[in-house]
Amino acid sequence: MISIITSAYKAESTISRAIESVLAQTYKDWEMIIVVDASPDNTYNIALSYADKDNRIKVINNKENVGAGMARRIGIKNINPNTEYTTFLDSDDYYKPDVLEVLYKHAKETDADVIHPGHIVVENNKETALVPKYKLCTGKDTVVSDNSGTNHFMNTFLFKKWLWDKVEYSDRRYIEDTPTLLQILYYANSILHLDYAGYYYVQNTDSLIHSASPVKNCIYLLLHSVSSYKFGKKVKCTDIVEASLDNFIRNIHKLKVLSLSSEYQKEIVKYKDEILEIFNFFITITL
Repeated sequence: MISIITSAYKAESTISRAIESVLAQTYKDWEMIIVVDASPDNTYNIALSYADKDNRIKVINNKENVGAGMARRIGIKNINPNTEYTTFLDSDDYYKPDVLEVLYKHAKETDADVIHPGHIVVENNKETALVPKYKLCTGKDTVVSDNSGTNHFMNTFLFKKWLWDKVEYSDRRYIEDTPTLLQILYYANSILHLDYAGYYYVQNTDSLIHSASPVKNCIYLLLHSVSSYKFGKKVKCTDIVEASLDNFIRNIHKLKVLSLSSEYQKEIVKYKDEILEIFNFFITITL
């Protein structure tokens, strides 16, 4: 069985397309866990209408908005005990009909802990496929020196369920998938970079990732460096520690450049807690 986890917020215009693409799968042994994150629109009722017709669809309705990271963590905690693999589908994206069948087939043939396929970017009615080179390697190889041929997009990945016993999904509200994926790949014994794309990644200008300011993006990349550094220290992986420090220094420089902009002071006051965490980390590594 494959468990598909979807967090949904203000998705009333797209959630049906996402669910319909799951219902159309040629691979039938799946469950879809939709975590509606206190959405103020009709997202919950639409999702519930599908769940009423197909018991493979489960809907969880958060009473308070907790963000995508925590919503996904809730979904993971509610997967079926018989699940072998997990994956993610955003509420504004959708699948090719054979994507689950292809991923499951290669997972079984290779016994890889992680399957990393490509994806199809949909923007302005144009589709662009980004597909990695076929390669079977260890997760640590991918963490240290990635030459898969495409950027990692966590939603496309298929993970063996046992990996979630080792890793807890990040509860950050933004760029929450990056630190989570780093840890997953570190613990994976094997990862298959698969030269196939069946996930449609829709570029939505109103989405959190696309509407974020450069300042916010930089701050959360710094927070990722902090968490990655701490993880590298925990598992005693020098490569992760050094890469985290390099990324931290690079983004500190970016933030310094951004501080010269007229919007910086108005923007930076929104992130007092995040700045404090970054500052404390900077003090720690410089002492």
